[in-house]
Amino acid sequence: MRPPSKYLIPLFITCLGAVQVLCQSLELEKAFSMYQQNLSQVHNQEVYNSIKLAQDKALRAGRLPQISFIAEGRIQSESTSLDIENLPFDIDLDIPLYNARGYIEAKYAILDGGRSKLQYQQNQQDYKGNLLKVEELKHESKQPIINLFLGIKTLRQQSQLIDISLENIQAREAVIEAAVEEGVTLASEQDKLVLRRIELESRKSSVNLEVKGLIQTLSFLIDSTLDNTIEINLPTMMTALPDQILRPELDQIDHAKQQLLLQSDIAESERKPRLIAFIQGGLGHPNPLNPLDSETSPYALAGFQFVWPIID
Repeated sequence: MRPPSKYLIPLFITCLGAVQVLCQSLELEKAFSMYQQNLSQVHNQEVYNSIKLAQDKALRAGRLPQISFIAEGRIQSESTSLDIENLPFDIDLDIPLYNARGYIEAKYAILDGGRSKLQYQQNQQDYKGNLLKVEELKHESKQPIINLFLGIKTLRQQSQLIDISLENIQAREAVIEAAVEEGVTLASEQDKLVLRRIELESRKSSVNLEVKGLIQTLSFLIDSTLDNTIEINLPTMMTALPDQILRPELDQIDHAKQQLLLQSDIAESERKPRLIAFIQGGLGHPNPLNPLDSETSPYALAGFQFVWPIID
C-alpha cells in the first residue's frame, strides 16, 4: 500500500532541511579532504601499493630455484677424428661437425653478494619516495583552500565593518537632518553623509560579489555546491603549533640522502662473489659428455659456479 502523498511532501521538506543544515558550515579539514579527492595524483598511492606488492612478489620468486628448458646447436669447422690401423681391434672415431642438445637446467643462487637484500631495500625506498610525492602534493593542495578560506573570512569582516559604519551614518543623518531644519548646520553636511553612505553601500556590494566569487571557486575545487551564506570555520591557533607543522621538503631531502647511500651499496655488491649450484639433464647429439660416443645420448650433470668480478 502506497503512503498518501500528503505525508510525502512534509517528509521531503524535512529531509531537505536536514541537508541544508549539514551544508550551513564547512570545516577547513573537510574542505582539504574533499579537494584532494578530486586530485587524480592523490589516488596514485593505490597504484604505488600495487607496484610494491608486484615487486616484492617478483623478488621472492627470484630467490627460488630457477628451472629452464634450453635448446642449442652449433656447427664447427673441424672435429675429433681418429682412425688407427695395425691394432688388435678397430678404432674408427668420427665426431660430426655439428652438435645439438636440449636439456632442463635448475639453478639456485647460494650466495648472491647481498643483491636480493639491497634490491628489497631499493624497492622500499622507491615506494617511500612515491608516498612522499603524494604527501607533498596533499600539502601543496592545502594552500589554495587556505587562501580561499582566509579571503572569505576577511571580506566578510570587512562587510561587517561596513554595516557598522552605515548604522553610524544613518544615526548621524537623522541628527544632521534635524540640525539643518533648525538652521544650525548647512545642507552640504547632509549631502556629505549621503555621498559617504552611497560609497559604503557600493563598497559593500563589491565585497559581497567578491565573497560570492570566492565561494564559487571553493565550490568548484571541492566539487560541491555551497550557499553564499555558508559558515567558514578556521581551526584555532592551538592546532598549528610549530612542532606540528609538516615540512615534506625535509623528508624529500632525507630520502635523497638514503637513496645515494643505497646506490653506493648496490654498486659495491656488484663486485662481490656469487655462488650458484646447478643441475642439468637432457639429450644431446653427439653425447655432450663422452667424446667417444657419436650417437644421440641422454646425459646428466651437476656442479657449482663461482663468479667473482675482479675488474669491471
